[in-house]
Amino acid sequence: CIETTVSVAEGAIADVANVQSKVELGDNYSMTSGSFAKQTKAFEDAIIGKTAAEVEAIDASAVAGCTIYAGGYKAALVRAAGYAR
Repeated sequence: CIETTVSVAEGAIADVANVQSKVELGDNYSMTSGSFAKQTKAFEDAIIGKTAAEVEAIDASAVAGCTIYAGGYKAALVRAAGYAR
């Protein structure tokens, strides 16, 4: 996930700036439920070494230290695993 600043002029995107992932932003990415970087690290630690099917079955809300919604991440990982050679 990235956070950007997008400028629009005359109904079209004029500029995209400050392109950084939420993890790159670290503690500069504001969350009310804690550090996004720490939560994504907890989720990352939980999926390393897992098969696509195991990742798909993970209940991210049960991963210690992870309270973010991870459904989109799981879907992207499962899809990427399908392309892996």
